[in-house]
Amino acid sequence: MPKSRKLEETLSILAQIRAHPTSEEGIIILRQVLKSKYSIAVAQAAKIVGESTITELVGDLVEAFARMMETVFLRSHEGGHFVSSLSLSNSYYFIFCCCDRLRRVLAPSLNWEHPQT
Repeated sequence: MPKSRKLEETLSILAQIRAHPTSEEGIIILRQVLKSKYSIAVAQAAKIVGESTITELVGDLVEAFARMMETVFLRSHEGGHFVSSLSLSNSYYFIFCCCDRLRRVLAPSLNWEHPQT
C-alpha cells in the first residue's frame, strides 16, 4: 500500500531534524508528530526522542502511547483490520520502549526506585 503524501512529508521532516532534534524547532516538530494520526511517524518521532533523551517530551510520549493503545483496543473490538491493529501495536510497543528508556534516565534524578532488568 503506497504511503500518503502527507506521511511521506512528515517522515522527510523527521529525517531532516534528526541531526538537531533538541533545537527549538526540533522539539516543536517532534511534539506535533507525536500527536499525528500516522503510527509510523509517531514511532519514528518516539525513536528520535528516545535516542536523544529529550526529557521534556516524556508527557507527549505517554499521551501517544495511551492513544495508540486505545486505538488498537477499539479497532480490535470493532472488527477492525488486523494489519492496522498490528501496525499500531508495533508502534505503541516502540513508544513504550522509548518511555522506559527515558524513565531509566530520569529515575536517578527523581529518586525513583525501579526494578533492574
